[in-house]
Amino acid sequence: MSDNKDSPPFSLPPQIDLSTVVDINDPKFIAKLYEVFKADFIYAPPNFQGEPLIVPWEQPKRDSKEESFWHLITHGPEHTICCPERCKRLPWPKHIIENCGHPFISIYEESRTVQRGTFNRTHIFLMFSEEEGYLVILEEQENEYSSGYALVSAYPVFRKHQIRKYYKKCPEHKKPRPLLYK
Repeated sequence: MSDNKDSPPFSLPPQIDLSTVVDINDPKFIAKLYEVFKADFIYAPPNFQGEPLIVPWEQPKRDSKEESFWHLITHGPEHTICCPERCKRLPWPKHIIENCGHPFISIYEESRTVQRGTFNRTHIFLMFSEEEGYLVILEEQENEYSSGYALVSAYPVFRKHQIRKYYKKCPEHKKPRPLLYK
């Protein structure tokens, strides 16, 4: 791995301060998070490979919010458990997508078969250390209204075996170098 001092500077937007949040499931707090999501992905979506990300028309909504929003702030079988680690990093996915050519970020693709068919997913992986990373998942989508990449999910990765798994999937010539941000 190359020394980080040889790379162009890279920084992430500040995390959302949760120190004053009493109940992470409070609808008022969720509404504030949704405003961040709308600003980053609805009103001014990031570009990926020269095209703006799309929010699919047919994407189901829960509580009038896109499913991809819930995937960014929750976890669990039905994405119903608000996760503080995901919530506070909500400003990160857009920035990571916009800077996916940086040496600290790697991209790999996989096909995934689910109930609705087989889809090509693009994984954007940022590695902080052998114990911490961040993953953004996009999916190629096409319908009568638009085509392009849609945001599926994004989340921090804290388990060493998961970091190793994602690192191994990255192309040899584009392995991410750890970004020491703390």
